[in-house]
Amino acid sequence: MTATLAASASTGVALDHQLARLRAGWLLTLANPRTRGTYAEGWAAWYSWAHDTAEVDPARVDRTTIEAWLTWLADVHRSAPATVALRLSTLRSWFGYLYDEGVNTSDPTARVKGRKVSARPPSRVLDTDAVVAVLGVHSTPRAHLALLLLALCGLRATETCTVRRADVVRHRRGHTGELTVAGKGGTIELVGLPAVVLDAIDAAPVRDDGCLVGGDRWWLDRTVRILCRRADITVVGPHAFRHWFVTASLEAGLSLHQVQDGARHANPATTQRYNRARHQVERHPSHTLATLLPAV
Repeated sequence: MTATLAASASTGVALDHQLARLRAGWLLTLANPRTRGTYAEGWAAWYSWAHDTAEVDPARVDRTTIEAWLTWLADVHRSAPATVALRLSTLRSWFGYLYDEGVNTSDPTARVKGRKVSARPPSRVLDTDAVVAVLGVHSTPRAHLALLLLALCGLRATETCTVRRADVVRHRRGHTGELTVAGKGGTIELVGLPAVVLDAIDAAPVRDDGCLVGGDRWWLDRTVRILCRRADITVVGPHAFRHWFVTASLEAGLSLHQVQDGARHANPATTQRYNRARHQVERHPSHTLATLLPAV
C-alpha cells in the first residue's frame, strides 16, 4: 500500500481517493463523535497546509515537516498553545493509524515533543457581573437555557447542544435534578441541575430532534457572541462561561478536587489552570503557617 501511495502522488485524483479512504477508516476508529469531529477539523487544517503550502503528501512526511507545521501554526497562524497541542494530538492519531495499518513503516510523530500549555488561566475570563449581565439580556428560552447549562453546570459547547429532556431526572422533591451527559472519551457522567436550570428546561420547547437546545457549536458560538454584544461586555465564546464555572467555583471556596469532578476534568492540572488565586502571593501557605507558630 505504501508503494501505491507513492505511485499515486503525481495523480491528484488517485491520491485524493486514496486519502479519502484512509481518512474514513481512521475516523471510524474514533468512538466518540465529538473527538471524531475535532480530529476531522484538525486533519482538514493539516491537509490544507501540507498539500497547498508545503506541497507534500499529507500521509507521508517526516518529523521535520510536522515540526514545521506546528511552528507555522504558532508563529504565522497565531494559534493558541492549546490549539497547537490539539493539532499535534490529531497528527499522532492519524500517523499512528497509518503505521498500525501498514501504510507507513514508521510514525513521524513518535519523536515530536509535546507542546506546553500555559499553567496560567486564560486572560479573557468573565467575572460574575458579566455573567449576570448576559443572563439578564432578553433572549429566547433556548438561548437562555444554553447559557445556564454553560455557566451553572459547566457543560461543554457540544454537550449543551445535545441535551435531551429524556436525559434529565428530577429528584423526589423536584427542586433539584441531574443530567446524564456523554463526556470525553464516551464516558457517561452525571451533572447536578439546580432549580433555576430545571425551570429553564421546563420553559424550553423540545425540538423535533429531541434536543432542548439543539444546533451545533457554531450556532452556539454566534448566539453567545450576540448576547455578549447586547449586554455590552467583552465578546467571548461559549467556553468562557465554562471557564467562569471553574474559576467562580474555586473562588467560592470549593476544593480543587470538587471542582475537578464538577468540570469533569481528567487531570487536576487542567482545573488548576483556572485558579486565579493560585498566583496571589498574599494567599501563599507561608502566611497561614506563620499564625500556627508561637512568637519567635
